[in-house]
Amino acid sequence: MQSNTRGESWTVLTHWNRQEDIALALDRALDELDGVEDDVVIFDYIDPEAINALFGGPASDRGANELHFTCQQHEIRISDDGTIGARSDSEYRVS
Repeated sequence: MQSNTRGESWTVLTHWNRQEDIALALDRALDELDGVEDDVVIFDYIDPEAINALFGGPASDRGANELHFTCQQHEIRISDDGTIGARSDSEYRVS
């Protein structure tokens, strides 16, 4: 499934809910990406405690509604609506 936000093409990898540890959801999402090594460790790319701090608690307590980071050749997006998506670096890098 793909969405188009501001002209950018994103592939939805998975959805998570607040009852699931977001690091587990990210691990599951990265397993879905083509070109990502099977032994990729999410902790090498982002701090799970920071993600939990950002997306934990009620929406009114959060300072952001999206988080972006890179993992190998992909940009990963976590949205507060529970969507974890990705796009390849060729779609977001500026030459």
